[in-house]
Amino acid sequence: MIHSTGSVWIGLAGFASLALALNDSIPEKIRQLGSDSFEKRQAATKWFLERPETLPALKEALGSANLELKRRAASILDEFDRRPLKELSAAIENGSIDRAIELFAHWPKGKHEEAVWTLALGLVKKLSDLHKRNGGNKDTMFPAPEGAVLPIVLAAKRVTETTEDMTTRKGFPFIRAGEVDLNGPKMAPSKLIFASGPVRLRGGISGENGIFALGPVHLKDFGFITCTVIVSSSDVTIDDELVHSLIIAKGKVTCTKGIYKSQIISGKAVIHDKRYVRDSMISEDEPNPLGYVRFSNVPEQTEEIEQPKKRK
Repeated sequence: MIHSTGSVWIGLAGFASLALALNDSIPEKIRQLGSDSFEKRQAATKWFLERPETLPALKEALGSANLELKRRAASILDEFDRRPLKELSAAIENGSIDRAIELFAHWPKGKHEEAVWTLALGLVKKLSDLHKRNGGNKDTMFPAPEGAVLPIVLAAKRVTETTEDMTTRKGFPFIRAGEVDLNGPKMAPSKLIFASGPVRLRGGISGENGIFALGPVHLKDFGFITCTVIVSSSDVTIDDELVHSLIIAKGKVTCTKGIYKSQIISGKAVIHDKRYVRDSMISEDEPNPLGYVRFSNVPEQTEEIEQPKKRK
């Protein structure tokens, strides 16, 4: 026990020494950003790019009288600012859907909104194109308000019908949250949702929707779910008729009513009544949906759901 305690103190002391050394190095590295030596300027730039924790010092350097130093500090700060955008774009490009959803869901409101909106629509379009290319219904339309003004952005830990009445404003709702729980007439028919947790939508009118969630997705009391793309790292439950839609889930998919001209791809099982499936494609135990979506091995969130009842 004594040895273990001593090791902890040694570790803490070593960490403190490293932090102190870093702090002592920063002023010198800042000066080197404006050095007469090109090699020193490049080396200092590389050093800062590898240390985002030096951001406060770089912001102070913007007030320097040395124009080259100021220019390089601004360039490094811009790189730090745009890194999450580059990471999001790369996640979409290589199909790392969990990471893409996480980044979208937690994206700060007001930061690079136009670029993030464009990437979100690009993800929906990519899935739409792959859906049709892989045998999905050619007439299916997913949300793609091209040329539209920036959407109505709702960003919060939890979005409910009390967060904002979406029917009173013109525009396409772009919802980014930890959890989404919407119910009733204040819910816009069409919307694009990214959630790091569960999504529950109940009642209202179904329009073109994009729903991306790390948690379970549950839709009910719409009558019909139409022109909707759903991607979940967990389970998906649809308690309405599913029409012209695409569902991709790492977990199981449960459809308690009819499935028409839709495609469902599950990493586990699809629970449904085969008698009420028309012109649709259903795939189970699929590890790489559409040859694009790659789910990571994150702990799955589950939700208790009712099993489909057979129609009389």
